[in-house]
Amino acid sequence: MSETALTSTEENEFSLTRVDKNFTSNSFSTFNEYGEEKTLAQSLVLYFYHKLQTSYSDLLGITAFDPYDFAKTMGYSRTYLQTASSAPYQKEVEGEKAFRLLQEKGEALDSRLENVLYRMTQVKMHLKYGGKLKDGRSITEIDSLSILKKVVFITDPAKPKRKIFGLVFHEEFYSNINSFFSRVELNAFSNLRKANAYNLYLRLVHLQDIMYTKQLQRMETTFNLLCEAAEIDYTQARRNKNELIKKLKIIAQVATSLKVKVDFEKNKNGKHKFQPVLLIEDLQQIDDREKRFYSELFNQLHLLFIKLYPEIVEGKSSYSTDFSDWLFNVNQDHAHKRKCYTTAYAKCFNITLDTYDKRVNTFMSEIQENRAKLLNRFLQ
Repeated sequence: MSETALTSTEENEFSLTRVDKNFTSNSFSTFNEYGEEKTLAQSLVLYFYHKLQTSYSDLLGITAFDPYDFAKTMGYSRTYLQTASSAPYQKEVEGEKAFRLLQEKGEALDSRLENVLYRMTQVKMHLKYGGKLKDGRSITEIDSLSILKKVVFITDPAKPKRKIFGLVFHEEFYSNINSFFSRVELNAFSNLRKANAYNLYLRLVHLQDIMYTKQLQRMETTFNLLCEAAEIDYTQARRNKNELIKKLKIIAQVATSLKVKVDFEKNKNGKHKFQPVLLIEDLQQIDDREKRFYSELFNQLHLLFIKLYPEIVEGKSSYSTDFSDWLFNVNQDHAHKRKCYTTAYAKCFNITLDTYDKRVNTFMSEIQENRAKLLNRFLQ
C-alpha cells in the first residue's frame, strides 16, 4: 500500500458509531425475513458501519472481513457463526440439487454467517414509515436499502472451515452516515443483545433523535410501541409494564450515552400509569460537524472517482493506490473536486458555498501542498 493509501489506526471498538437513521427507525421489522438469524444480520450491519468509519480503505475495492474480529467486537462465539443454518438461502435460490452438489464440494454457503452475508447480496433492507398529513389522513411509505454488492468467499482445501471473506458495499448503504444518522454504542448493543433489550435500545435511540431534531425535552410515545420493540407480549398490561421497566433499567445501566429517560404517567382517561413519557434534561448534542464534513467529503470524492473511472473500479480487487494518486493530484478533475467540497459542506453545515470560496481554495491548496494534514483530517 502506498504512503497515501487511506487507512485509519483508530481501535476504539466501543465508541459511538454513526448508522443510517433508517436502521434505527426500522430496527424491529427490517430483518424479520432473516428468521432466527435476524439478530446476527443487525449485528453485522452495525459492525459494517463501524468499520467503514474507522478505515476508509474499506470503501476502496474489496474489504477484507475477519469473522474473528467481528465475533470479538460484537460478542459472538465463533462456534455459533460456523454452525449450519437451518434455512440456507442459497439452497432456496439455486435449488436443492445444485446446493447439495455445492455441499459435496465444500463450496456451499451454509453456515449462519455465510447465509446472512449471501442473503445481504440478494435481498435489500425493507423500510417502512408511517405518519399523518396536515388534513388528518394517514400515510405509509415503503422503501428499501441495498447493503452488499458482492461477497467473495475464498476457501483453503486444507482448512475448509476457515474461509476468507471479501465484501463490496453498495454506495447507498453508507451515503447517509454523515447527514442522516443515529449514534449507536456497539458495546451497549452487544450487551443488550444478550438481555434481549437491543431492539428497545435502538427504538429509544430513534425517539431520542426525534426529540433532538424538534428540541423537545418531553415527548409522549405509546405503550404498545415500546412493548413491541422490547418483544414483550403478555395478556396482562401490568406484567407487560413490569417487564418493560426491567429492560429499561438494564438499558440505563449499559447505554451510557443515551440521554433519554422513560417515565410513566396516567392516561387522560385512565386510573393507572401506562402512558410512557420520554424526558431529556440537556438537549445539547455532540458537535462533530467538522469530523463528519471530512468524512462526507471523502465519500463525495470516492463516489466521483467511481463515476469517472469505472474501468479502474471494476478492474481491480482494490484501487486504494489509484484513488490516492488521483485524490492528491490537484490538476486532475480540478472543478469536480471543488464541487465535491461544496456539496459536502452543504450536507453537513447547511451552508451553500461558491466553488471558489476561500475554504474551497484552502482545500485545493492542501491537496497540492499538505497531504499529511489533509489525510489526518480524513482519518480523524
